[in-house]
Amino acid sequence: MSLYRVTPQNTSKLPSGIGFIIGNEAAERFSFYGMRSVLLAYMTIYLVQPNGESAIFKEKEAEAWVHLFVGSAYFFPLIGGILADAFWGKYRTILSLSLFYCLGHGCLAMMGILGDTRTLLFAGLVLIAVGAGGIKPCVSAHIGDQFSHAGFCDTARDAFAQPHAGRVHGVLTQAVGVGHVKFLGAVVKEHDRT
Repeated sequence: MSLYRVTPQNTSKLPSGIGFIIGNEAAERFSFYGMRSVLLAYMTIYLVQPNGESAIFKEKEAEAWVHLFVGSAYFFPLIGGILADAFWGKYRTILSLSLFYCLGHGCLAMMGILGDTRTLLFAGLVLIAVGAGGIKPCVSAHIGDQFSHAGFCDTARDAFAQPHAGRVHGVLTQAVGVGHVKFLGAVVKEHDRT
């Protein structure tokens, strides 16, 4: 007998695992889109070494890093999908690569405290992109695996709508965040001139 459930719960309500899956998806979206929206401004205005020395990037260099990061975050799901389908399964892929995601944010959190800021930034962005490779291709399919055929239509529709609501929230948060950061960046630059 398996320690874990291997068949869907036969219920007309949302299965018990859906909340955890939606929570993981919402955290990933909020994290990715929130961080991505301020990354360019952070790299070109605020980035410093632990000793307080400026480590900002030139605008074009920062843009290249951001584009490489976003492109990688949308490339690695191909690898994550292959890992999930051929080797680990969706659950193990999501769990394992979510840990990479967390390690990546840990690297970003340590940038102002220890080590070389650019090295930690690079490591953090790579780990987050790899982590996104396990989350993006597997979560929606994993939600579908939680439902039995009884009462599937109504409860599945509700479950699939919730992660998309998180995506909409992430996009709205990104739009507001970018506006605030650009405004604050302009205020700081203007203040530095005077």
